[in-house]
Amino acid sequence: MKAVRAILVAAIVLNLALLAVAGPLRSTLARYDMARKQQEFRRLAVENRALLGRVGQARRPDRVAVRASSMDIDLR
Repeated sequence: MKAVRAILVAAIVLNLALLAVAGPLRSTLARYDMARKQQEFRRLAVENRALLGRVGQARRPDRVAVRASSMDIDLR
């Protein structure tokens, strides 16, 4: 009987220890996830700026004229 009681007490102590560790672990994992998402956001923002720059270059009238002439389109 004493062995069963000791095992139950050990199981309860183990569960309490796991509960004590679960909270900080969860918040640490959430911080890692947030850091990954912020890094992805920064990468996408840089890519967006680069794409907007390319669009601005492609819309310049001289570039449009060169592309139109390469497609045999008369702009007059």
